Amino acid sequence: MRNVIGIRDLSGHTGSGRAAVVVLGHPPEPGARPEIGRRTDVTLVTDNLPARVYHDAAGLLPAEASALVSRVERATLRAADDVLAGLLACAKRGEAVLALPIDPVEAHELPPVADLVASHSLMHVAETALYRDAWLAAAAEHGLVVHRYQPATVRTELAHLARAGQTEVDEQLLEWGQRVGRPWRREHKEAALGAWLASLVSIRR
Repeated sequence: MRNVIGIRDLSGHTGSGRAAVVVLGHPPEPGARPEIGRRTDVTLVTDNLPARVYHDAAGLLPAEASALVSRVERATLRAADDVLAGLLACAKRGEAVLALPIDPVEAHELPPVADLVASHSLMHVAETALYRDAWLAAAAEHGLVVHRYQPATVRTELAHLARAGQTEVDEQLLEWGQRVGRPWRREHKEAALGAWLASLVSIRR
């Protein structure tokens, strides 16, 4: 069984550490469709730490700002690690894959905190990158294969790779939604589609 964990930022919360999570199990038999195992929402920032950490750091001295960002980075990594550990503990044994969305503005190298907080747009980019990196680091810790997907095109890519029509894909989403119940919003559906696509891609490797 291939276990695939799909992640999608909740609407309006990109860069806040709040995400929809969907877990699929993909049987090894040729042509088998994935089975939905779990749907949940998670928050990576707790313990009274600010989710929009760079926005909060903007009013601090440089040393204080850097220290606050470091605290949030450590906390989010622990939280992401705990989320994946809990999900994998409940999953059937087998290969595990993480499906993670591509950021609206993908940033791999960012300036120092003191420079980041001077730009409102960069603060949003940095916060999105912080949570993305937490998921990536946690995935590496658990030995998960990572697949990045584009939410805007995931449905079309999946239909092509699965050799299924859009109607078939929508019917599968409807079935999964009925099985796990509400909430089953756009973000949960995209997380599920990302997980399904990631599973098909990993099969072909």
